[in-house]
Amino acid sequence: MFFMVAKELPKKDITMFMMLLVYIFTLFISFTNAYSVGHMWPYAKNEGGFGKLVAISGAIMTGIGFSMVIAMTIVGLGAGLHLFSHQTLVAFSHIFPALIIIPLVLSGFVITVQSWKAVFAKGQGGWERAGNIVTAGYNSYAEVSNLMSMPGILKKAFDNNDDSESSAAGLAIALVALLGGFIIAYKLINYFANQEIKKYMTATI
Repeated sequence: MFFMVAKELPKKDITMFMMLLVYIFTLFISFTNAYSVGHMWPYAKNEGGFGKLVAISGAIMTGIGFSMVIAMTIVGLGAGLHLFSHQTLVAFSHIFPALIIIPLVLSGFVITVQSWKAVFAKGQGGWERAGNIVTAGYNSYAEVSNLMSMPGILKKAFDNNDDSESSAAGLAIALVALLGGFIIAYKLINYFANQEIKKYMTATI
């Protein structure tokens, strides 16, 4: 059904349709990550070790995800309303990926290792293991894809030929998106962590 819908749309509309799907998917994954990290954080913080590293990595991924959503919103509105010059948007497209790619790859590696540990954990049912295999496969694909794209992303940022004014504006947009994304991630993770603590306290009374 998706390909049938896309086929009937003009090329420009297909691009917008795909961008909307990416936007919704990124927002959904970011919120899901915040929920998962929030509920595991009280236990991971107390236990420490690899579990805490996984929670921190999940929090980083959540912050990056919400930053991407904010960045897409700012750039989309800015371009549509002609608030930014073409040079500024190009500079942003070079700077923002360079700022997130290294923490994305490092945290993604931890998450991928954890997902494969879940595949081989004992006591799973068939469907649970199948779900873990799908998750681990997707995480592995995403990690390899990000790792392979990292040299090109960093090269574009360091070979940036944009003028200083456009580069400064692009950097400002990127920093606003990052700050906003991590603030949202922190607030949501903290909210879900507190919910989990209340749930635990109620169960132990």
